[in-house]
Amino acid sequence: MQLIEKDRIFYTNSGGGVTIGRGGPLSQPMFVGELLRTCRESNIHTAVETCGYGKWETVKAVFEEADQIFFDLKAMNPELHRKLTGARNHKILENAARVSQLGKEIIFRIPLVSGCNDSADNLKETGEFVASLQKKSSGISVELLPYHNLGEDKYRWLSRTYSLAKLEKPGKEHLEACRQLLAERCGNVLAI
Repeated sequence: MQLIEKDRIFYTNSGGGVTIGRGGPLSQPMFVGELLRTCRESNIHTAVETCGYGKWETVKAVFEEADQIFFDLKAMNPELHRKLTGARNHKILENAARVSQLGKEIIFRIPLVSGCNDSADNLKETGEFVASLQKKSSGISVELLPYHNLGEDKYRWLSRTYSLAKLEKPGKEHLEACRQLLAERCGNVLAI
């Protein structure tokens, strides 16, 4: 909190706050939950970026303490999700449904990777899932995050092989078509 308090002037002037993400904040739920609670008590806005993977009983406090939740939805089909991430998505989807009942601002993010999760079927199913949650709760929106290769240099610096080197960024037309597929099911979709 001492480090966070040093930046209070930036939070105040920008309307921002503390975002906990990258590296799986749900892997340390007790620490993250306590940090979020302390920030909230200090009137500092908080956000969590997560893939939503974890036992609800363990991760619930993180979601309850956050003001805003950025929740990744990578693939709706459990086998495709396992192929892409190494884990099935049943806990993730259950947690997404539970989080949507907390009355928080939730931004479901879809990291769009060409040839992996950008099929019409996956996008339609994702849009329908989000729409089902929007019917029960306001404050839910969707963002498309198109794949980029910004991590390629980092891998080179670490003398590691970047396995996605041949993967192409989605073009503007494809990105817009994907956005439209989602928007037809769950309303306005922001494409970043």
